[in-house]
Amino acid sequence: MRKSILNFIIPVRHYLSVQDWVSVKNNLKNTLHSICGQVSDNWHCYIVANEGTELPEIDDHFTIVKVNFPLNHLPDKNIDLQLFYDKVREDKGLRVYEAIKLCSSDDYFMVVDYDDFVHNSLSEFVAQNSTKSGWFISSGYFYSGGGFILKHRHFDKVCGTSNIIKVSFLEQFFDEHGHLPMDKIKELLGSHKFIKDYMKSMNNEYHPLPFPGAIYNIGIPSSTSQTPSIIRRIISPKAIIKDPLEFISNVIGLRMVNRKILASFNFKK
Repeated sequence: MRKSILNFIIPVRHYLSVQDWVSVKNNLKNTLHSICGQVSDNWHCYIVANEGTELPEIDDHFTIVKVNFPLNHLPDKNIDLQLFYDKVREDKGLRVYEAIKLCSSDDYFMVVDYDDFVHNSLSEFVAQNSTKSGWFISSGYFYSGGGFILKHRHFDKVCGTSNIIKVSFLEQFFDEHGHLPMDKIKELLGSHKFIKDYMKSMNNEYHPLPFPGAIYNIGIPSSTSQTPSIIRRIISPKAIIKDPLEFISNVIGLRMVNRKILASFNFKK
């Protein structure tokens, strides 16, 4: 019997929207290297990018899905924040959808931001538990370079690299032509925040992954997150005043980057 495959899907935004593509390409290279660390061979990775995008070298475990999407002109956040997010979700969701079309119904997919790292046991875990609808990564790490890393208890609420979903879950939303409607493309593929609610409302088994599943790269040049570094995030006076309990939780979660973490996520400091 064929084992379910875990498909990592990396949507790469239009290269003309990036000022420093060299940094983005380097971040993507590190992400691909992390994915290659899987202890099981039961995986594939789709990189969705516009024609003409300069990408790192890949092997047979990777497929480049070329698209010709127009440059996404985002509105000013300060003028219309909801429209800004809507445009981001549309562009990202459409890119992910192009890869979904290539996946088998019995397989799983995981959207991975092109500057994050993933645990090396993900594909093995999926193959051993292929009767489930999926999992969310409740426990993961924040990293911004250097020797410290921050363990976060509500990882899936803040990082897009946080859901593993069976492809067949999407089929119930298909229209009469077998296509996923735009509103579902935005919510289920262009965002990580709505899937848990959909799973819960439909009584699907959707449990937290039993180990820290990903590393969220923050505070680095050209990062998709555009969030402060770990140390700034923890010692900031504003952070202490805004949420003392979160400050204490962050201090407790701070730890050194050790060999086990480096090996588990296949990355270098």
